Amino acid sequence: MDRDHLTDGRPTSDGPTAMAAMLQSMVGQPVRCPTPSITDWLQGRLDDNEPADRAPNTSIAPPHQRRNALAVLKDLRTGGDEASVTSTPHQATSSSDIAA
Repeated sequence: MDRDHLTDGRPTSDGPTAMAAMLQSMVGQPVRCPTPSITDWLQGRLDDNEPADRAPNTSIAPPHQRRNALAVLKDLRTGGDEASVTSTPHQATSSSDIAA
């Protein structure tokens, strides 16, 4: 990037062109550290009975809900048929009920 377009290390203009110019220097650069898989992180959260970083005033989902979520996650990883996971109305939950 041309230094004439920088002020304190930042582009002087806003918008997609300025952002593209900033990111252009990253093209072809190796990744500094491997990016963890979101599915691995989710599985770890669902397997953990007492996550230390749970949000205040939240509870851990009951075991049957976590087992169901793990089955869905497994299907997503393997491209399986999500219809094979059974759920009953009392097992349905909102995302606010699960601290994953």
